[in-house]
Amino acid sequence: MPRSSWLTTLDPKTRRALGGVFRSYDLIGDIVVTRIPPHLEGIREEIGEKLLRQNPKARLVLQALGPTSISTRTRDMRPIAGGGPARTEHNEHKTTYVVDVKGVCFTPRLSHERLRVAKQVRRGERVLNMFAGVGSYSLQIANRIQARVYSLDNNPVAIECMRAGLERNDLVGQVLPLLGDARRVLKKLPTMDRVILPLPSLSDEILSLAADLSVSGGVVHHYREVPGLRGNCLKTSLSTLEGALKAIKARGPEVLTSRVVRSVGRKRWHVVHDILLH
Repeated sequence: MPRSSWLTTLDPKTRRALGGVFRSYDLIGDIVVTRIPPHLEGIREEIGEKLLRQNPKARLVLQALGPTSISTRTRDMRPIAGGGPARTEHNEHKTTYVVDVKGVCFTPRLSHERLRVAKQVRRGERVLNMFAGVGSYSLQIANRIQARVYSLDNNPVAIECMRAGLERNDLVGQVLPLLGDARRVLKKLPTMDRVILPLPSLSDEILSLAADLSVSGGVVHHYREVPGLRGNCLKTSLSTLEGALKAIKARGPEVLTSRVVRSVGRKRWHVVHDILLH
C-alpha cells in the first residue's frame, strides 16, 4: 500500500487520536520527540515517517517511552524513523544549546520563560542555576549580559553538553559548569544575586538552601507543578507554598510575580514564583 494512503484505512477514532500526535511533539534541533498512545503502537513507524515529512529539517524521530527518571530526569527513547545520533544543536533567541536528547532533560517549550528570566539579570550579577541540564538558562543569560552564572547539575552528560554549548556561543558573560549534588556543592559557593530553581520536584525542598545563599535583595525563580483549573492554579500554588516560605521567614520573602508557564498534563500546570529576599 502506498505510504500516502495508509491513513485512509484507519477508523475515524484512530485518525482523531493521530491528529493529537501530529500536533503535540517537540522539535529539538533536527530531532523530533513524540509520545505515542499504546493503541497506536502498531503504526509507530508510519507515524515517524509522517512526522519526518511534516518537519523537512528533521533527520530523526524518537519515541519517548515510560515515565521520566527521578534521578537523571531523562526518559527511554527509541528511534522510529530517520537516523543519525541523538545529539543535536538547538537554536533559541540567538543562543545555541548542545542537546543529547537521550541523555539529558531538555524541553523547547520553556523558550519564552528562559528569555523572561534572562532579561531580568543585571550586569555584574552572580547567578546560580540549579539542576541546570544543558545550561539553557545559563547560556541564555551569559549570551545577553555580563554576568557570572554557576551552572550546577549531577548528570555528567548534561555537563558535557553544557561545555560544548560554551564553545558554540560567543558569550559576553561567564558560565561555570559544576558537576555534583546540590547540597554538597552549595557549601563551596559565594553568595548569589539570583537563584534559579527549575526542577519542580525539588524546588520546595531546596528553597531554604537557595535563600541562605542569596544576598539581601536577591531573587529566587521558584518553579512548581500544581493541579487544578488554570484559573485557580496560582492561588493554589501560593497557598501550598506557605510552608516552604515559612522556612525562610527570617529573609522576609516577598512574591514579586506569579505566572503560569505551561500545561504539563490534564489539569496540571507548571508555574513560577519570583521571590524577593530581604
